[in-house]
Order: sequence, then C-alpha cells, then structure tokens
Amino acid sequence: AQDAPRWVHSDELGVEIENRVAAATIERLRQLGHRLVPLDAWAGAGRVMLLRVDETSGAYFASGDPRVDGGPVGF
Repeated sequence: AQDAPRWVHSDELGVEIENRVAAATIERLRQLGHRLVPLDAWAGAGRVMLLRVDETSGAYFASGDPRVDGGPVGF
C-alpha cells in the first residue's frame, strides 16, 4: 500500500494526485467535476515507515516509504 499512487483532497472539489494514477481514473474524476492538480511521481502527501512482527517467530519485517530519505532501522 505504501507504494500505491497517492492523492489528497485539497478543497471542495480539488484533488492533488500523483501522475502514476491510471489515466482512466484521472479522466473519470475530471468527468465528475473534480479539479485535479497533477503531482510528479512519488510526490504525493504523507510519509510512512512500516513495521510488522511475526507472532510465531518474533521476526521483524520493515519497509520505508520511497518518497523520503531514510528508512526503518532495527537492532
């Protein structure tokens, strides 16, 4: 999910949307009256680092958002 194209609602009908969203989706949003503000690929809102602990083994699995520098670190 963290790699999926992102969008953010900016005002009543405004939507800032990464240009990686499918062209058909962008066109349909326009048909519905949304004012789209295209964003570069990987420039969408929000940043996330994910961590999951396997309950059986206790192993940690982590992933960093490609939109930002850095990433999860464990010890």
